[in-house]
Amino acid sequence: NFNIPDSVTSIGNCAFKGCESLKSITIPDGVTSIGGIAFSGCKSLKSINIPDGVTIIENWAFSGCESLTSIKIPDGVTIIEDIAFSGCESLTSINIPDGVTCIGADAFSYCDSLTSIIIPNSVTSIGSRAFSECYFLTSINIPDGVTSIGVGAFLWCRSLRNINIPDTKKIEFKQNCSIQKYSGAVSQKARPSERRDNSTKRFPDLKTGTIQNIKNKT
Repeated sequence: NFNIPDSVTSIGNCAFKGCESLKSITIPDGVTSIGGIAFSGCKSLKSINIPDGVTIIENWAFSGCESLTSIKIPDGVTIIEDIAFSGCESLTSINIPDGVTCIGADAFSYCDSLTSIIIPNSVTSIGSRAFSECYFLTSINIPDGVTSIGVGAFLWCRSLRNINIPDTKKIEFKQNCSIQKYSGAVSQKARPSERRDNSTKRFPDLKTGTIQNIKNKT
């Protein structure tokens, strides 16, 4: 366990990286910045408070925190950068606050236990592989404000049953991210090297979707 003194206002890059025995940490309210990779690889960390003054969750900040079961993202956060929570295997749900505009690449990839997530209307961009390999994610709603969805954003979400995407004419699907309908399942189009695999296996339980035959915009 570790208590950061009240006098601290910033936590630097890699500050607690790889502290595998760290189970809990208290961050004072005066902290306004948590650097990239700050808590990456803290495998025993079960919970953490992010102060309200923090506005950006930086790259890799909490990646690989395998025991982290819950986390509250403060209302002031506007950007969740790449790989911020990737590999947080014990997270079952997470609430992204209103005000977040960008969810970075791989932000929540490999969150194996994640079953639900609320994406607020403020989000305009969902990065590549943002939720890839969230095996137990069952449904997702893409808000009307989203204009860009990256490559493989929901790749290998095997339990995904429902997905709602707004007016597709407003959304730019990045290169290699065509979404097509195969025998009732919505799936990312396989790349040439993957075509031996039936694309429906990527979303085997998907029952409903509001999209089909969407072409790439390049």
